[in-house]
Amino acid sequence: MEEKKKVLMKKQKVVKKKKKVKKKVVKKKLKKKKKKKKKKKKKKVKKKVKKVKVVKKTKRRRRRIEGEEKNNNKEKNKKKEKKKKKKKEKKKKKKKKKKKKKKKKKKKKKKKKKKGALKAALEVPACFRAPPDACRRAPLHIFSASHCNLNGRPGFVERAKKKLHSGHEETSRRRRAVGVEPPAPCVGFTTFPRSVSQCSRLPLWTTFSRRSYLDRAAGGSVSAVGIRAATFLDRTPLRGEITVAL
Repeated sequence: MEEKKKVLMKKQKVVKKKKKVKKKVVKKKLKKKKKKKKKKKKKKVKKKVKKVKVVKKTKRRRRRIEGEEKNNNKEKNKKKEKKKKKKKEKKKKKKKKKKKKKKKKKKKKKKKKKKGALKAALEVPACFRAPPDACRRAPLHIFSASHCNLNGRPGFVERAKKKLHSGHEETSRRRRAVGVEPPAPCVGFTTFPRSVSQCSRLPLWTTFSRRSYLDRAAGGSVSAVGIRAATFLDRTPLRGEITVAL
């Protein structure tokens, strides 16, 4: 019993709360920066030039003195004259060089004469130029032209149908999105012109330019939507058979 009482007494003891002691915050004193002393600029003192009184000379005396000075300074004068001549020569040379440079620049600025449309057309950019054996191994490059009325040639059409690839399908998808009917199977065929005279005979390449690759086909203009981007822009060889779809 006594033990139990002791335990109870212990439990009943109220634990006194410890008072919180606030820590004193010691403020650090900031060290003041020392100001640098500015150096005083020394004032430039102008030297006073003493004016020398000129003694008036009579005409006779003056002539005599001038003659003596000239005789003494002949060698000095010769050296000065040589230096002046050299400076003048240098300036002349510089001017000539500048004139030559200006003339060269003017020649470069002169614009080249514009060549004929066909000549410019045949000068295809380097990225589009095909290797010499491209004609033999070039596939049929298929692209769809909306207003091309070339007569169908059955042999070539069959070959074209076999060689239809993803590029042709892409155009049809694009056309549907634009709201134009999907392209029909390929109908016409022509080859890339080898010369200017041949260019005029071919119906598809009557006017060929870098900006609009097909300006005028047989039945009118070829729309930008109709041309498949891969035919020219993916740098496939331009020589060889090129097939047109209606």
